[in-house]
Amino acid sequence: MQGAASNGTPFSGWRIVWTVALAQALGPALMSPLGVFMTELQAEFGASRAAVSLGGPILAGMMMLVGLVLGPRLDRGPIRRIMLWGVGIMLVAMLALSRATSLGEIGLFLAVASVGMSMYGHLPAQVLLVNWFRRLRGRALAVSTIGMSGSGLLLPPLCALLIASVGWRDTISLIAVAAAALCFFPIASFVVNRPEDV
Repeated sequence: MQGAASNGTPFSGWRIVWTVALAQALGPALMSPLGVFMTELQAEFGASRAAVSLGGPILAGMMMLVGLVLGPRLDRGPIRRIMLWGVGIMLVAMLALSRATSLGEIGLFLAVASVGMSMYGHLPAQVLLVNWFRRLRGRALAVSTIGMSGSGLLLPPLCALLIASVGWRDTISLIAVAAAALCFFPIASFVVNRPEDV
């Protein structure tokens, strides 16, 4: 499953590796700069640090619950359609979050965004790479995590700069729109459930 297929078709697995690396960088890893927004959210809503800090647990809990439902559907496919729907859900939820008028709304929209991120993040990445790779599966899985590492390094300082320039609401909008635009076309172009489908 690494190399040319038996019918002479070039092996497309590495394009999928880089696509899911990008999707993970701009999916679950979008939450890496949560801490950067804390001061702004506290000031905006007069909330305690403890209340604002609930964003992380909300995200983790929702992703765990979504995984229970999403796993069997990813096994049956179509993975591309699921991932594209996920990008759309993330975008709408993050844009709504950027205009939230209370911490409750922020929690709700964050939970919905985490559903979308799960649909195009690490769960479909794992399924796709297991489907496409055998001998080099470990290497493919390792390379696919580069996106999350890079995003965790770059997004917090980028968000801090944007917040200082345009405010926290427009920062969330810009990050969401950029993530959706960068993810949509590679997913639409390259994601195929398994080599046999090419």
